[in-house]
Amino acid sequence: MECQTKHNYSMIIVDYNTIAATVGYIKYCKSALISKGNIEYIIVDNSEDASGFEYLKQYYELSPVKEMDKGQIYSFELEGISVYYYATYENLGYAKGNNLGAELSYSLFGDSILVFSNNDILFEGKLNLDIAGDKFTKDVIVVGPDILEGDKHLNPMYKKSIMNCLYGNMVKALRNKIENHYTFSGCFWFFDSILFGKVGGFDPNTFLYFEEYIIEERIRRAGLKMVYCPEVSVIHNHDYKSETPQHFEKVSRIFLKSLCYYAREYKGVSNIKMGFIKYPYLIILKLFVLLKHIL
Repeated sequence: MECQTKHNYSMIIVDYNTIAATVGYIKYCKSALISKGNIEYIIVDNSEDASGFEYLKQYYELSPVKEMDKGQIYSFELEGISVYYYATYENLGYAKGNNLGAELSYSLFGDSILVFSNNDILFEGKLNLDIAGDKFTKDVIVVGPDILEGDKHLNPMYKKSIMNCLYGNMVKALRNKIENHYTFSGCFWFFDSILFGKVGGFDPNTFLYFEEYIIEERIRRAGLKMVYCPEVSVIHNHDYKSETPQHFEKVSRIFLKSLCYYAREYKGVSNIKMGFIKYPYLIILKLFVLLKHIL
């Protein structure tokens, strides 16, 4: 496919204690991603002890670039490209971490297309980012690719009702409770940097989960658009099998907290109603984790 316009990209990767994998992913991206414009790379290190900083010092020469709210920004050379490293010294979660990456990108490179990416994404051969870049117009803020995870296509991701989010896997009748609006998976998607700032970025009140639902609400209220781009296809190579019962319970509680915030702030669900919805979920979660320990 012939792409029409030169676009510049900033790939933002929020890392938590997997710096070696993130560096390896950037090397992989360098060989797999193509564009008529520039592709920049930013690592936001969310580890509390900035363990990534110690790792990078062992293998690369870190050069100070500028000071930001959370501290010093460094750059290092990786196979001929400059990578920018931002240590936060606390686990800020998805929304705050990516917001910091977007802020840094704008301060360094100005207007560009932001690519928020996990470090477990695979590409089928070469991927031309400009195919997605050409989808942007003055009112398009997000372009979402086709994302394959196992045998499932994650996008477009039609938004579920609150009850479906919590109990859809257990109660078949609830699985039909789906809104007409869709969003995209947050593991790999493209944003216009100016419009991203216009809608306030990701809501910093969530740590993990429901960022995709919330940003869709903000985008729709601002009269902007999200565009699905199936011509761009990636694979989410995430390993769910290695999760322990303790980890499952921890992330389930984070999921519930974010869901309650989304329901209250964006869907107008009262705290009393949410109480009737969430407390049975907590009981079921405890029983489920107990069974996992026994079995």
